[in-house]
Amino acid sequence: MSANFPNPTSAGTTIPFYLPADDDILLNVLDMNGKVVKQLAFGQYPAGNHTVEWDGTNAAGTPVASGVYIYQLHTSSDVFGQQMIIQR
Repeated sequence: MSANFPNPTSAGTTIPFYLPADDDILLNVLDMNGKVVKQLAFGQYPAGNHTVEWDGTNAAGTPVASGVYIYQLHTSSDVFGQQMIIQR
């Protein structure tokens, strides 16, 4: 998993990831307490490079507060995570 960009961000960000083979994935944004803020992607994805956009909102569509968040990619064999910063 690569770093999101831009980071830090005040609004939205792009999260890139690579899958070596077709796989079921789950991509979530979590707060620092581990609570899911928003689900960004779920389901079968083909092998290759992918990007997912996050607009800086929670599941209800409300902009999240400034702070550190984690994006976490679950595949059938692993879990990857990285931090990102929202500055409002």
